[in-house]
Amino acid sequence: MREMFSLNWEEVFSDCMHDPNRQWDKLLAIFRAAHDSCIPVKLIKASKTKYALPLDRKSLTKIKKNNRLWKRFLEPEDGDI
Repeated sequence: MREMFSLNWEEVFSDCMHDPNRQWDKLLAIFRAAHDSCIPVKLIKASKTKYALPLDRKSLTKIKKNNRLWKRFLEPEDGDI
């Protein structure tokens, strides 16, 4: 990746010296090309369960109760708001 950024930047930006938008587009294109070629991509599949760790029934009920109580806490007491 370091070799990809060891460019002569004056040559790269020579045709758009007074246009920062075109310079940004060129820099972004160079960066994305380096990113795509040098950084591997790992696909992560979403699991079917809501929780990553296997939890027993007692722990799940405590989590659900805590979530339910938190939602009730966030609700306003009068229904006008």
